[in-house]
Amino acid sequence: MNKDSKAVKKEKGLFESVIAPIIVGIMLIFLILYKVAEFLGKWIVIFGIIFFIGSIFLCIYLEEYGGVLGGGIGLISMLLLYFMFIRKSKKG
Repeated sequence: MNKDSKAVKKEKGLFESVIAPIIVGIMLIFLILYKVAEFLGKWIVIFGIIFFIGSIFLCIYLEEYGGVLGGGIGLISMLLLYFMFIRKSKKG
């Protein structure tokens, strides 16, 4: 006789067949969204640094010293974001 015929075949329950794949799919979607947001956030910070440096030089050329102050504050904030989030993730 075949031993497989004596084995009891266990049916999957509702959680294993329906709910667990839905949870895994939702987690996969959130993982993809997180990776996209991480990628976009990194490049937004890098382009923000370049933009604020350019705006400082433009405002100096146009003699708008309030714009220089705003560009300097924006540049400092972007550099802080860069060193807190992007450099930290490269070390780990």
